[in-house]
Amino acid sequence: MKNNKMIIITTIMLIIVMTILVNAVPKLITFIVEPAQKFMVSVRKTFR
Repeated sequence: MKNNKMIIITTIMLIIVMTILVNAVPKLITFIVEPAQKFMVSVRKTFR
């Protein structure tokens, strides 16, 4: 029974972590992509 409890607890923890990651990833991507896009635009302007 102890093993089963541990498995259930770890599964719940994994689900919580996954939901947090799924919610955090888009914010992270926008946080990284937006400055990169601005940088690329400025680089293109200097090269023209």
